[in-house]
Amino acid sequence: MSPGTNMRGATEQFLANVMALEGDAARHYAEFARRALDAGNADLEEFFAGLTEATRMEAHEAGAEGGRGVQASLLLKRLGDSDIRPRRATQLQGRALDLHLAISHALELKRRCHAYYASVAALEPDTPLRRRAQALETESALHLAALEGWIVRLGA
Repeated sequence: MSPGTNMRGATEQFLANVMALEGDAARHYAEFARRALDAGNADLEEFFAGLTEATRMEAHEAGAEGGRGVQASLLLKRLGDSDIRPRRATQLQGRALDLHLAISHALELKRRCHAYYASVAALEPDTPLRRRAQALETESALHLAALEGWIVRLGA
């Protein structure tokens, strides 16, 4: 196999991983937006709706660039959504706790994405792929900061 073929394979694998991470995150963020709306917090609902759209766009772009034909890595499959899905708050816990859980899980999802992109940005020898990972890492860092701001804002 030529070096160019190997680089293409790494890029396709990266794009498949981006699709898996961002697609999974978008599904959760859409649920969190619904929970925020149910709790009467239109500002938080709008934030999660924006985050949903941004992550869906990243997943779509990764698929359009070539990630569709490759399976996400086993690590990403193992870290699937079963361990991150928040449980519904009981009536006694109330809506505030439900929002707290949604934000906590959103923060965990975004940290997972950020860690993956940071590791690729640090370790990938292919310069265009490294730059793409760095851009996604930067975007994830902005989303992390926004989520942390919501935690402070809500007193969670």
